[in-house]
Order: sequence, then structure tokens, then C-alpha cells
Amino acid sequence: MKLHLKSRIAVLEVLGHKLQRGGIYAQVAITQPTSSPFSVEGGNNIRVCFQCTPTNGYRVLGWNHNNTRIVASNRISLELSNTELCISALNPGDLGDYTCVGNNNAGQTRTASFVLLVTLGYSIETKRQQTIPFFQTGLVSCKVAGYPPPNITWRLNGTEIEFYRSNRHRLLGNGSLLIYNVNHNDSGRYRITVIRPGQQIPLTESINVNVGVYPRFYRYGRYPGYPVNVTVISGSNFTLSCNGLGTPTPNITWLGPNRLPVFNLRYRVTNGGRLFHIYNAQRNFDSEFTCRVNNTIATISGTAHITIYEKPVISSLTNSLSIATGSAISLRCITTGYPRPRITWYRDGQFVNIGIGGAVKQDIVRGETVTSYLNMTNVGLNQAGIYTCSSSNNIPFTSNRTTQITTNVRAQVDSSFGLSIVRGAVTGKTTLLCRASGSPRPLIYWSKDNINITRQVNPSITITSKNLSSIAILSNLTIYGLNRSNFGNYVCSTYNRINRNAAHRRIIQLQEISFPSFPRSVTVRSTTTHSLTISWSSPINQGGGIIQMYRIAYYRKNLRKQYQYTPSSQITLNNLVDNTDYIVEVSASNEAGYGKSATMIFRTAKPGLPSPPTNIEIRLLSKDSFLINWQTAIDNGGVPIISYIISHKLHSSRYNWSEFYVPSYERSHTIYNLPFGGQYDVRMFTYTKAGRSSPTRTWNVTLSPTPPPNAEAQLSTSQLGAIIVVCIILSLIAFDLAVYYLHEKGLTAAIINICSTPNDTEIIKTSQDTTMVANTNAIRNSIKEDQISGFLKLSNSTFDIILTSYNSEWISANVSYNHRVRDAE
Repeated sequence: MKLHLKSRIAVLEVLGHKLQRGGIYAQVAITQPTSSPFSVEGGNNIRVCFQCTPTNGYRVLGWNHNNTRIVASNRISLELSNTELCISALNPGDLGDYTCVGNNNAGQTRTASFVLLVTLGYSIETKRQQTIPFFQTGLVSCKVAGYPPPNITWRLNGTEIEFYRSNRHRLLGNGSLLIYNVNHNDSGRYRITVIRPGQQIPLTESINVNVGVYPRFYRYGRYPGYPVNVTVISGSNFTLSCNGLGTPTPNITWLGPNRLPVFNLRYRVTNGGRLFHIYNAQRNFDSEFTCRVNNTIATISGTAHITIYEKPVISSLTNSLSIATGSAISLRCITTGYPRPRITWYRDGQFVNIGIGGAVKQDIVRGETVTSYLNMTNVGLNQAGIYTCSSSNNIPFTSNRTTQITTNVRAQVDSSFGLSIVRGAVTGKTTLLCRASGSPRPLIYWSKDNINITRQVNPSITITSKNLSSIAILSNLTIYGLNRSNFGNYVCSTYNRINRNAAHRRIIQLQEISFPSFPRSVTVRSTTTHSLTISWSSPINQGGGIIQMYRIAYYRKNLRKQYQYTPSSQITLNNLVDNTDYIVEVSASNEAGYGKSATMIFRTAKPGLPSPPTNIEIRLLSKDSFLINWQTAIDNGGVPIISYIISHKLHSSRYNWSEFYVPSYERSHTIYNLPFGGQYDVRMFTYTKAGRSSPTRTWNVTLSPTPPPNAEAQLSTSQLGAIIVVCIILSLIAFDLAVYYLHEKGLTAAIINICSTPNDTEIIKTSQDTTMVANTNAIRNSIKEDQISGFLKLSNSTFDIILTSYNSEWISANVSYNHRVRDAE
């Protein structure tokens, strides 16, 4: 906003006036203006002209401004042979001394000058609503224009700001107010007043100032408060978040890669700009996004860089081929993706070993496109199959395409696979195996006695086939519930399109066998507390087959069986319980299965006594203790060691051995608190569930007879204090128990009555104390219910009570005191 105190257009045209300077008549004279100094108000619309009139043959050469020659410009013009100087759009820079310079033909020079004063109307440019930052340096912006410089004052809520006193306020040259360390008290209504020097008419303007807070990022629920870098897959959707706090409440704006506000149907802004949703992400368009948070205080921004991966795509793969054996072939696979993908070749699901079998791989890379060649020479059956081109990069996605190579090799049965003679038992089950290979992959069918075998022909027979690879197949013929008609010769035939009319065959003979008999001579070779080693001989009757395996079942009575298997005639059963009977069953198997078992009962060994500890070493520690070290026993008797026993006694004593049981994992122990100067016998035992071992040899240990210094004061201060406290507590407890007992028996009232009623007692005085003996009637009368409730209160006295006897008829008491009993209730 701009206000002018005064605005006018002035063109001075004062002619014919000659100035006389210093009493000397000038040959050149300023005829306009007519007085010096000359004052005029400046402005964009103000134009002023000055005239210089030469006389006596002089002519005007030019004009000087503050001793500098004036050159014509778009604002300054020299007219009428330099006799007129015109200046447009006057401003304070035009004030100063102006000189007209002239000369004559004789070369004489004359000058005439005047002073120009320029004034500008005052104006104030500002915003009526402004915000300054809290706890920062704030500027209340205001631009004051005019000349000469005015007097400026600022007021906050009607109170003038005294700049010479305040160290937080500073008036700038353009009239703005600078405030240091802004606080909330700096908000309010500011008023600026501008006064021309020497005048009383002010120019004022009011400004409402609020104290604000710089914007900052702040977490928005489960979303981060500022954009974070993300990595996504091309075509997917993702969300960026941005949240700002500040005063005034900031605005949130999202900018695209070109730093312009986003506008696209694939973008959507929700939650007041806090969430920015990107749909169907495209790598060439969605590289980065910037969140701008701004209020009237400041602007902050955060940029998220988007990495967009593209799934690998296989655009081309060599079609399936059928070639002759011995030929050369080249498979080509083209793939693209970002990051640049890698290609791996597989044959029938197995990795193709480059360099083996003549396979050579060559990759050609152009940008993000990879072309891979798999070259093979002298292709045979082992190179035929289904080839897979697999393309992958850093994202969890793989692109696969397959092609098939057929080498036209006739089908053939693998004679090295399976048995040509198979044995089975009547009512049993058996399986015949047949594997064949060829390219293309062959088929297998079974026959017996020139009759093809199918499920419909014989329901007890099942035929299953499994494709091992693109060139190999496996067929299983299983017969359930064998009978004698099932035995004989079976034919496995295979063919493909190469030998459709000349199938390759293999004969498999199925022979009848029986189950083997039970093993002979089952005996135990050795036994320990936790194991049995058992051996046997092969069965007399092997059933016409070959013994393949032995099965050993062992168990304790009424417990679950455990099994072990071995092809040999001996086995060791471990982890058994000592001194326990085990039932052992041994059976043999051939092609027909397991036959009958031989059953025996064996007992594990009873644990023996362990050996004593070894390498014993005894060392004195102090006057009343010693340390004993040892090593574990050599023999534990077949069971774990439970503990070690340390036994010791005085050497002079024949018996009275003291024993300490030490856990089996320890290898040292200390004996404490022995009398000084004692001589001791020490020995050790090993202890198990079977008992204790024989003792070690007896060691003689002699302690020093001299107690350590200050033996009587070995207790620390804290220990002595604890003992004293315990004694006091025990004394109080004993006193309470005594009083409680006397109270329960009615003796308290009797004693109180004796002490308080001397008229009912017989008193005998001695020189040292007083003995009071209460007669029977007085005591009997004093023990009443209403006198048993109460306590004996004594003050300033030493009081000892000794009860000598009491029964239902009488009571006697001895009371001794050093001071008078003042109060007894």
C-alpha cells in the first residue's frame, strides 16, 4: 500500500532573471530558477527545467552536477544550445549543486550555479497480517519511502517501543522492525508512525502480527511424517506420506519429478495432502516425488526417490526341435527387465553344467536386454529333453519358458536297473521294476505268457508308471496275494515312435520262495550294566531266497518294544537299565519278508562297587581349615557316581568319623572350623547306587596349635553388633514369656498383692534385704479373677522374683530390691 502526503506536477518557467553572485556581474547567469537554494518535490510525474542565459558574446558549453559534467539521457535533456537543462522523474539523487559553464571567443570561461533541493512524498508499503517465528529472529516487514528521511516510531498494543532501551528490537533503514528471540508476548497490533522533520502531520499504518512456529515433519499414525525412498515393482500401487506441524497450520503440496504440482489420473491425494497414492507405477514417469510443507513462517520439503523394478520378461525362445543324433544345435533366449536380468538354463529341471557335454553359454547385453545362446555339438540322448530358459533379477519373481529337444533315439530297457530274478512267497506281495529311455520318451507295457497284463485281466496286479525325465520312464508291477499261478516269466516291453514296431524287451523271472526260519544259537556275547552284545547264526531254512536283514526286537516286560536292524549276525543294544531282564526277539528276512523269531531273555549286569577317588592332595588353608583336591574314580562300577564322601576324625579318636557328601561334579572341598592344634585322619570314598567304594589311604593332617593373633576378637564389628541385638531380642522374648506365664497362672496378682498389702503378710527384716512371706489365707484371697488382668509396673527399681513353690494351697515368694517400689498395680 502506498500513501502520498502531497502529489503535484510542477514545471518551472521563470525567465529573464539574472543572478548576481558576490557583487560581480556574471557573463553567464542562471535565469531559472530565480533563487538558490531551490526546493522542489520529486516524483515520477515531476519534470523541472533550468535556464542559463549567456551575455556579452558568451555561449553555454554545458552543465555540471556536483562538479560532474551532465550527459543527456532518457531522463535528462539539454536543449536550446545547452541553455536549458530539463530533468524528469525527480528523485533525491538529483539534489545538489548545479553549475552552468560558458566561454567566449577569447577563451574566457564563466560559470553560474545554484543549489537544488528535492523532496519526496512519504509512503508506507506493508502487509496488514504478518507472522513471525517463535524463538527465532522475526521481521515485521514495512517499507517507508520519502525524502528527507522521516522520524519513525513503532508501538505494540499502544505502547511505544523504545529502541535505545530494548536489546530485542532494532529499527532497520527501510522502516522495518527486527525482533530478536521472539516470544508469545510479541504478538499483537503494531502501529508505525512516520513524521516529516519539522512537521506535525503523521503518516500511520497498523499491522496485526502473530507469533508462529516453523513447520516440521511429524509422524502421521502408522505412516512416517516425511516421504521415504521406496522400491516397488512396475505396475504396482504404493503410498507416500507427509505430515507437517506448525503455526499457522502448514499447507501440504506434492510435486512431481519436474518440480511441478502433480496432476495425473494415476495420482490421488487424500487426508488433507498427508497421503499420496500412486497407481500403476511407471519407471519412466515416477522417479521421485517431493512433499512441500509451508506456512507464513517458512517452507520445508522432503523428496522420496522411487526405484521401480520391472519384472523380467522373456520375449523370445527357440521353438522345439527334432534333430538327428550327432547334430549341433543353438538355443536362443531374449529377456528384458530392470535391473538387468540374468539367464540360467535348465534341462529337465536340472542345471545345465556349462562346458560339460559340449554345452557353451554366450550372453549378449544391450542396455536392459539380454540375449543368451546355449550352443551344443554332437547332440545325443543325454542332451535331449525339455530345456528351460529362466530369467531373474533382484526382485522375487522369475520368468520361465521351455522348449523341447528330441534326438530321435529308439526306446530301450535299462538292463542294469532292477533284478532279473525276483523271489516271492505265496500269499505275499512282490514288485517287479522296469526302466526304459529314449527320445522321444518311450512307453512300457507288461506281458506274461504272451498275454498283456492289465488291471482288468488280473485285479490283484497293479501297474504304475513314473516319468523320470523327458527321456526316461519307470514302471512298477506289483502283485498282491501271490499264488502259484503268478510265478513264471514276465516281459517288460518298451517303444517310442522310432521303434514302434520293434519294441525292446526284458524278461524278469518271478520265483517262488518261502519265509525263512528263525535264527539259530541266539546268545549274549558280553553284558554291561547298560548294554547287551548279542550274536546268532543264520536260519537253517532261508526259504529259497537270500537273507537280506535281521530284525531285533527288545523290551522289558509289559513295556513297548524297540527295534534295531542289521545285515550282520551280531548287534549291541545300548542305553539299557542295569540289572534288568530284557526279552530279545531275533528274526530274519528274505525277498518274501520276515520269518519267525527266536526269543531269549537276557539280564544286564549288576553294577559293582566303584573305585575310590585318585590323586588326592591336601593343603592347609588356616589354623582351623584345610582344602582337599581329588580326581574322579577310574571305575564307576557301571553306574553314574552320585557323590564323593570326605571322612575325617581326630587322630586320637578310634571312631567318631565325620563325613561330608560332595556332589559328583566337584573336585575340591574345604573343611572349616576345626579346633586349633588338632591332628586329623582324612580319607575319601566314591558313592554310587551300588554303594560306597573302598576307602582311600588315610591321610594325616596336623593343624597349628597357636591361634591366630587376636583370636578372641576374630569377630567383626558388624558380627558383634548382630550378636548383641539377637541377645537383647531373646531377653525381651524371655521376659514376655515369663510375665505371660505368671499372668496365666494367676501369680502376677499374688505377687502384686504381697507387695501392695503389707498388713496381710508377715515381714522379717534383715540387714541386706526384706523377705516377705505371705500366709496362706492372704495369698488365697489375693488370687481372684478381677486381679489377674494387669501388668506389674515397676519404676526406678531392681526387682528379682524367685518362685520357690506353688500349688493349690499355698505360694511363697522371695523378693529382693535395692530401691523402693514406687508404683505397683
